[in-house]
Amino acid sequence: SNKDEVSILVVNSPTNGGNFTIFDFSRDTNLQIKLAKNTKYQFKFQNNPPNFCLYIDGQKFSLEEGKIIEILFNQGGNYSIKANACDLQDKTIGTIIVE
Repeated sequence: SNKDEVSILVVNSPTNGGNFTIFDFSRDTNLQIKLAKNTKYQFKFQNNPPNFCLYIDGQKFSLEEGKIIEILFNQGGNYSIKANACDLQDKTIGTIIVE
């Protein structure tokens, strides 16, 4: 899909007049969220595991505690929203030397 269809920012605090929605990972599931195009929405997430990311239409965003996702869709359509652990780079912690 075209990356111009969706505009997403991660912000520290809600903007006045924004459409504000809170998602709760401890209870929300199978949500059907209806949004209008060309309208800015703000999503806040709570009770999410640490190092968790939101994936919207293939774009990845970190869900840090207290951060707000500001989102605007320029086109109509269905967009998948998934949440999962953020992919981490492998961390090298040492070497095993076998003799």
